[in-house]
Amino acid sequence: MMQPSSSTQQPHIAHSYTVEPIAFVRTEFRRKYDAPRQPAPEHSIQGDKEQGDKEQQQNEQQHGVVEFLRHRNFEQALADLQGMERVWLVYIFHHNLSHWKPKVLPPRGRTKRGVFATRAPYRPNPIGLSLVKIKEIRGLQMFIGNCDVLDGTPILDVKPYLPEYDSFPDSATGWWGKERTKEQEYMIEMSAQASEQCTFLLGHGISAVEKMCAVLRRDPHPHPYQRVKVLGEIDGETYYEIARQDWRLRYCIREERVLVRECRSGFFPEAIPPNAAVHQAFWERWTDNDGRVHTTVW
Repeated sequence: MMQPSSSTQQPHIAHSYTVEPIAFVRTEFRRKYDAPRQPAPEHSIQGDKEQGDKEQQQNEQQHGVVEFLRHRNFEQALADLQGMERVWLVYIFHHNLSHWKPKVLPPRGRTKRGVFATRAPYRPNPIGLSLVKIKEIRGLQMFIGNCDVLDGTPILDVKPYLPEYDSFPDSATGWWGKERTKEQEYMIEMSAQASEQCTFLLGHGISAVEKMCAVLRRDPHPHPYQRVKVLGEIDGETYYEIARQDWRLRYCIREERVLVRECRSGFFPEAIPPNAAVHQAFWERWTDNDGRVHTTVW
């Protein structure tokens, strides 16, 4: 049995440890702002069918495929995962390889926290851990749900989730639990134009609207990680803009209510890419014959 050392010297530290990816993830999340902060909750609130339906829809959008490398005998390594509902993915934060931060500002709250007390990607060793749901295993492809990782993420390992050992729902959560108890849910109200615009986007499969509204319900105030900025004041009222992907919502805050005045494309009409048909249709619908944008804010 190994005994604790009585020496005050640091243990020998190897210069480095070499690891190689065993797989890569394919998802619809190309940029860090596209991905959810955490996987969506899999449970629905008892007696609240509408909330349950929203959560189920969100989970369905967070799908991906883990593609394992060929000629490595990984077909055998994947044996016996059938019948297991969830696995842990151990991976590299491949967009954060050059620097780390001892203190980070998490999405919840306005206080910097020690990085080891958060799940921020800016770590001394850029290693991430996510719990995902297995939907199907087909050869060297593992189809997963409830995924929160970026497209192209290198996977280092896969481990089974065992509720008996991995679940401790009554554990204390420190600062995170305290911040969560302080949270209030804001009510979202939309102007007639904003409602029409959001309905248009949802009808074209643009999920950014729902993601932005989810953020505004929790905290509509400016935050560096939420892409919320102050636009200015009109008649003594402060207006804000939140961005997700290539879409924007402009709104004001009235006590515990968020009034969304309008939705905007992230492209100016003259700069719309050829493959952005929804943006083109959006501008054509909400500009007049002189090319002026129908706006209720700016």
